[in-house]
Amino acid sequence: MRKKCVGLHWLCLAYLAIACVGTIFIYDRIGTDGFSLLGAIAVFIVAVVMSSAIWEAMQPPPRSSTHGTKLAAVRMVLQILGDIIFIPVYAMRPPEKPLMGFQRTPLNLEILSKCPSLESFHQTPWLRNVYVAFIYLMYGDFVLVPPASKFDKYVRRELVETPDGGQLALDWWEEEDLMHMTSKAKRILFIGSTFTGDAMVTATREMCKAYTRSGWRVVVMVKRGCGFSMPNTHPGVKDGEQYPKPWCLASTEDMKLCIDLVAERYPGIPICGVGLSTGAGQLRDYVGRAGANSKLAAAVIADAAPEWEWAMSELDKNIPLIAQALGVAAQQTLKAGGTEKASMKGGNFNQILSQGLMEAVRDYMAPAHGYEHSDEGARQYMKDCQPAPASGIAVPTLEMISLNDTLITPVMVERIYNLHKENPNVVTCVTIEGTHMVRWEGNSPSCWISRTSEEYFNAVLTAKAADAQSSSLQKKGKTQQTKQRR
Repeated sequence: MRKKCVGLHWLCLAYLAIACVGTIFIYDRIGTDGFSLLGAIAVFIVAVVMSSAIWEAMQPPPRSSTHGTKLAAVRMVLQILGDIIFIPVYAMRPPEKPLMGFQRTPLNLEILSKCPSLESFHQTPWLRNVYVAFIYLMYGDFVLVPPASKFDKYVRRELVETPDGGQLALDWWEEEDLMHMTSKAKRILFIGSTFTGDAMVTATREMCKAYTRSGWRVVVMVKRGCGFSMPNTHPGVKDGEQYPKPWCLASTEDMKLCIDLVAERYPGIPICGVGLSTGAGQLRDYVGRAGANSKLAAAVIADAAPEWEWAMSELDKNIPLIAQALGVAAQQTLKAGGTEKASMKGGNFNQILSQGLMEAVRDYMAPAHGYEHSDEGARQYMKDCQPAPASGIAVPTLEMISLNDTLITPVMVERIYNLHKENPNVVTCVTIEGTHMVRWEGNSPSCWISRTSEEYFNAVLTAKAADAQSSSLQKKGKTQQTKQRR
């Protein structure tokens, strides 16, 4: 890929040289009557911008995806323009082969042999740029989402009260046209929702549809106070009572409560879990802490950063516009959960970034969970919310990450890729293309993560069923041998 990009860079320079020489030649031949000096300068500027855009678009991975400085913002605009110019090239380019990391255990080899989708990924050509892909996600959240009056035709919401009086929500995806398949489902998918989302945000909605059409029963956990289209607003408390704590970055007990509830309600039916972004970090924490007691048969962790503070501080610094949008969303959900802004009296309050994620954690989340209202208190809170180490995972787990992610840096990607070295139960998959939470494929975009994760789960469940059957036959054979001896 790097060699191809270097070759295209030379092509870009050749284009610029030809454009400049051609402009001078035309100006010299036609003269000022037919081609003014201003026109020549305009042609030259267009040639420079076009060649710069192509140059930026053809940067070898990982490409710059920040806009925290003026120079980075200019590069971002040029990259978008270059990616638009190169849409036909991206369409004709062969699929990439994801980088897989795993220990060569018999179980891993058996599972991955049944996952051909993990061998190739071809990003939707017109969604290669991370910002264009983000805009498409927002378009899906605001425009393509069904009207609120029809939510009940897709989702049945079940409210779950926590021991401390908080309120969680389980969004059961029960699309009316597919109820005949859902009612007979023999496998359940549990989805850890996005940062502040519910079942109706684009990334989650696409996964719900894909799995339901394949015969799975799907349920989405919505955190306290969260929900983009369907807010899980706390109903309030009586006079003299205090609001329960808002949602937490860890959400360890809340996630365990929901998974245990689903497992209790459907005994004997295998449950697999997918986490998206924040929900992925929380699901990673669950399987890491639960170990062999996990109620999930397998898990897929999609685009979870290795550390909360590291990810949020980098996001505030490198992508401030997106960070501010997420920060405002977080503040709204914390208010919806009953948390008022912490008192500003006393303490050391250093401004980190106006309305960024670090500010939302410092001013709302950390104080609400009993931490000092300060930068140091926020850092300590995020440190205490760190997911459990990968060494504790006892069920097959697939970590999926992209070098083209706007929210996770290449250094973080490398850290996550190496998780497979800590535990044979962990498989890592890194793609060059893609964007946060989704990997769009096809001219009419569909989510590659949905397809590959289902393939992975089916392979895991098939392998476990075969292993259980083999163990049962061996046990039966030993019993018969004992009877014959007697």
